[in-house]
Amino acid sequence: MRRIGPIFILLLAFGLAACEEKSLSFDDLLGAANAGDKENQYALALAYQEGRGTEKNLDQARAWYEKAAGQGEPNALYTLGHMGHHGLGMKQDFDHAAKWYRAASDQGHPKAMYNLARLYMRGIGVERSFATAVAWIEKAANQGMFEAQWRMGEIYTTGGIGVKADIKKAKMWYDRAEKSGDLTSDYDPDYRFKP
Repeated sequence: MRRIGPIFILLLAFGLAACEEKSLSFDDLLGAANAGDKENQYALALAYQEGRGTEKNLDQARAWYEKAAGQGEPNALYTLGHMGHHGLGMKQDFDHAAKWYRAASDQGHPKAMYNLARLYMRGIGVERSFATAVAWIEKAANQGMFEAQWRMGEIYTTGGIGVKADIKKAKMWYDRAEKSGDLTSDYDPDYRFKP
């Protein structure tokens, strides 16, 4: 009889989790997106991009990302930057990537901040600026992004243009990175920024 209690609790937990994760059918999602809801517009764009409930269609994905981005949806802003950065569904365009990464960064999106910093480091799509790159990396690091924290440790280990090497700061950033997780966590393909 004692084993039934833990099993019941486990089943109850799974049942509650399943109830919380309602997913809309593609048609319902399309209707909600057409009604102007930016989160559903982003979700519809993602469905088109990944072929969930419909065939993959990067042109439709980009169009819906742009609608959601027009309403300031941070993941849509980031994804448009990512698409331009890597030439997904469009010609590779670093100016386009920088524009959208900046807009997502202004909404607090840590991966956009980090990728914008990468553009500043290389001077592609923006004027090269190590100081600006470091500032964006630090903003992403302060939001708990492992890779940005690790990179701040590297920056303070070696120093760079306008940044003096500082072993204490390097150690602090490495310690924060160690507590944040591992490198693969920032490359999760299902990563979504939740403000």
